[in-house]
Amino acid sequence: MKQMKRMKETRKKIALLLSGLLLTSCGLLRPVDTVEDTPAHTEATVQNADTAAVQTEQNEQSSAALTFDSILANYEARQNGNRGENTENKPEEKEQNSSSQISVTPVSADTTDTSGRPQTSYSKYDLDDAIPADAVRVTLGGTSADFAGSGLSLDGGVLTIQKEGVYLLTGDFAGQILVNAGEEAHVRLILAGVTLHDAMAPLYIVSADKVVLTLAEGTENTVSDSASYVFADGEDEPDAAIFSKEDLTINGTGSLTVTGNYQDGIVSKDDLKIVNGTIRVSAVHNGIKGKDSLSVRGGVIAVTAGNDAMKASNDSEETRGWVIFEGGDTAISAGDDAIHAETWLLVYGGKIDVTKSYEGLEAMKIEVYGGDIAVVSSDDAINAASGSSDNFGGFGGGNFGRWFGGQQGGMNVPDENMTPPEGDMTPPDGNFGGTMPGAGDMTPPSGDMTPPDGNYGGFGDFGGFGGGQGGFSMPTPNTSGTESEGTDTLFGGRGGGRGNGGFGGGGFGGGFGEEPEDGVWILIAGGTIRAQGGNDILDTNGTFTQTGGTVITLGANMSIYGEPDAIIDTNGSAEITGGTFAAFCRSTGLSFTGILSSPAVACSSLNGAGTVTLTDAGGNALVSFANGTRAQNVVITSDQMTAGQDYLLILDGRTIAFTAESGVQTVR
Repeated sequence: MKQMKRMKETRKKIALLLSGLLLTSCGLLRPVDTVEDTPAHTEATVQNADTAAVQTEQNEQSSAALTFDSILANYEARQNGNRGENTENKPEEKEQNSSSQISVTPVSADTTDTSGRPQTSYSKYDLDDAIPADAVRVTLGGTSADFAGSGLSLDGGVLTIQKEGVYLLTGDFAGQILVNAGEEAHVRLILAGVTLHDAMAPLYIVSADKVVLTLAEGTENTVSDSASYVFADGEDEPDAAIFSKEDLTINGTGSLTVTGNYQDGIVSKDDLKIVNGTIRVSAVHNGIKGKDSLSVRGGVIAVTAGNDAMKASNDSEETRGWVIFEGGDTAISAGDDAIHAETWLLVYGGKIDVTKSYEGLEAMKIEVYGGDIAVVSSDDAINAASGSSDNFGGFGGGNFGRWFGGQQGGMNVPDENMTPPEGDMTPPDGNFGGTMPGAGDMTPPSGDMTPPDGNYGGFGDFGGFGGGQGGFSMPTPNTSGTESEGTDTLFGGRGGGRGNGGFGGGGFGGGFGEEPEDGVWILIAGGTIRAQGGNDILDTNGTFTQTGGTVITLGANMSIYGEPDAIIDTNGSAEITGGTFAAFCRSTGLSFTGILSSPAVACSSLNGAGTVTLTDAGGNALVSFANGTRAQNVVITSDQMTAGQDYLLILDGRTIAFTAESGVQTVR
């Protein structure tokens, strides 16, 4: 996906350069809007003063006067129905150690359907947050630990858990907790006021079948590492403050703060599940990562990451690398992707608020069935891509054929890189056209970019620069949809154009086309999405479909459908068959009408209105939208409107009456 992102950026930069040269000569240039199981262990380093102060304060608030007896007494009181005054974020009453009364949202009614849609299962062990009276009690202090019973050892600042069981921990520890209990072991660590810091991987799970971290109610727990790790020769793991080679689940209603100063915050090399808890993660690289899968069922989660905030990273197995949200309240600030999945990203419920990202939600297959999603991104807000593409396009031909290539465009790029076959830009006879003159020389042979009348076309009807019979008119791309199936039409769509697309008779159009990728799509079937992007907002290398829910897009300087910088950008088909879709956009051109099945209303006179409300004739609000970018134009299509019926569009109190039509009703 990153390769596709770079290819896309390169494609646009080259195209903009060439278009700039071409349009400048014609006076048409416009400004662009803007290990081994136990690796070598190093002694703990002293935390910086700020971190130490924060952790000291948290410890004083959470674990002062905290004893094992009080923890057990509080738990027993809750089991008996006496929850005290604080009832926020408490799970519903249930029988101890029983999952039968816990509602688990089914991900798919048929998990063997042809789509292969994944499903998260939650076992009794995943959901059990009980504090048993016979739990092994561990009191941490400095580099020491007091405990009674077998199954633990302390050596050189490493507290090793060596066998299956439930361990109740409290106190401060300047060292590493290492779980090495054997591949069949179930280990549960109950954190009840723990402050844990070590130079590398303060909590390191090497061997177990599954480990569950239970956050005891009413307690604050913190885990942090150093900014520098020292590895054994040939090793590069662990690389996170909490690092697990095995399945990891987090449950309970307490709090956990994780600081990944070296690289990542929380990592599982298998499946990672968040059932509940208040979880805050800050990491210089990735925030929360499950290699095979990441599932969020509940809790309050806040992630700040220099790279990806939440992700599943397995890109080598088709049935792995997925992310599922069923609930929870998640806030994200990311330097790169907010949520990244290599295969499926499924949202069934919960709240996701992305305040900063390069790309917001990214996966091969993105499906939303519920929840409340808000995304702010500097590139694509929601992006579906497979991570590779065999068709980079090419430099087509036409009357520029001797310079930019010939009839068909093309230039397949092997191995997902930008190097053409044999490293040679010279196309074979007949297929791609002539050679590029002079390495690195972008000046055409004549030095004149001004096309004579009718020879080179213009921004043609279907294919990129050119395509038509001449002129330089610039209609909204792909309005008729008869010859170019894709929507990358400004730069050639899928190789279209009436003259083969491009600079004149062949040229650029056939070049930068992209075929739809199989198994890649965005599907919106429910929930509410509010998305703002700096490049495209809904970008898919496959298809886009909305059958329900509400989608609000903010792209004040974007066209609705097409290229460049579009609200909807697809390589394949796009259709809105249900739900409500609103686009705050640059213009209300009709390039999107072919994707609608419901009536739509377009208004190009918002006049700075901050709120747009659609009501029926009686004034009953159907939907209301905040114009966060103060766009001048809005287009709304909704299955709540019926052709022939009267409606009102209310713009900060100003009312516009209209009658819905089967297509788009334009009002002012």
